[in-house]
Amino acid sequence: MKTLTFFIAALVLSISACAQKPAESSKVENISGKLDTVVPWLQAKIWDYQSRSVSNPPRSIIKTTFEGKPVYYVPPVCCDIPSELYSQDGALVCYPSGGITGNGDGKCPMFRIEYSDNTKNCKDNKTSLVWADKRKAAADNKPTRVIPNLQ
Repeated sequence: MKTLTFFIAALVLSISACAQKPAESSKVENISGKLDTVVPWLQAKIWDYQSRSVSNPPRSIIKTTFEGKPVYYVPPVCCDIPSELYSQDGALVCYPSGGITGNGDGKCPMFRIEYSDNTKNCKDNKTSLVWADKRKAAADNKPTRVIPNLQ
């Protein structure tokens, strides 16, 4: 009986230790007023990105066209993570770039976003920034260790 009680207590403690802390309201950008035309799946994706720690480079979502249809492009973030291209209904079309080879999954090799300069301003008027994570990454992502003074 003691073993079962100990096991249950250990299980409860381990689950509570792994639970994510809710994002502070001051750190999560309110997008509902700005993105009233955003479809629900995209708004959910943005909220998902905001619930995670800031990536390097920070995540963004760009609306553009591919093969004459509106699509949403999520540029790659650090270290062989591929970019993502979604159709208007939220279906994943392909991974156009990134990954180990840098060429994505090869399913849409003709997809390109051209920028007019180094400031990531898009060349055509069919391409627009839908959302960009404006939060700042923490200077030190290491957990702080508190050592009590026992004197």
